[in-house]
Amino acid sequence: MDLSIWNKIKKLFRRREETHPFWNYDRGSPRQPINLFIRLPDSQHFVERSGDLGYNGFSFQYENSLAPGAKVEVRFQLPNASVSIQASGIVRRQDDQTVRGQFEEIDLEDQRLLARWLYESSQDKKKQSR
Repeated sequence: MDLSIWNKIKKLFRRREETHPFWNYDRGSPRQPINLFIRLPDSQHFVERSGDLGYNGFSFQYENSLAPGAKVEVRFQLPNASVSIQASGIVRRQDDQTVRGQFEEIDLEDQRLLARWLYESSQDKKKQSR
């Protein structure tokens, strides 16, 4: 992954707190809820889970324990998109039943689609909060 492009994408999301009260500063980008399909370690099948996405990572609900460092595959379809996106990720931590992870490998075009969707969604929320 070209980190200079990734850093440029991140800059798109940097905003002042008072103009974007829904912004999540701990993660550096807005999070949007979405259903994810997760392939867990040692599994051949994807399972559907409710979760959310940011441009750097994801979270999803899972009732069993997953160790930090576990590799997962994440698949999702953005609203109004004709293709699904699949990326590999790594589990960073689990709080109760919420697994939090980070993308390890995601196609550059998929990153662009994700960044665009997150940006447009944040603009929609901004309009709704007025």
